[in-house]
Amino acid sequence: KGAYTRSDKAVPSPYVWADSTARLAALRDLAQAKGVTANQVVLAWIRRNPAVTVPVFSISSEAQLRENLGALEVRLSDEELKSLDPTCP
Repeated sequence: KGAYTRSDKAVPSPYVWADSTARLAALRDLAQAKGVTANQVVLAWIRRNPAVTVPVFSISSEAQLRENLGALEVRLSDEELKSLDPTCP
């Protein structure tokens, strides 16, 4: 599980914005609807984000590597992308 999807671990204060709870809920809902993990949705979003030149991630287990590589199969529609974009209301 990702750090920000764990109920036992709070999001660090520099990353908490007024809409953080709602955005994390939207991320979890989208991941559930697509049958993938929230981390895979985030990596798929990063891959489609023109502001990101090179997505970088780390792993500490083979399972995390498999999960992250699974993001290559995740396709997000333009509407789904927009729902994850912090610059869109």
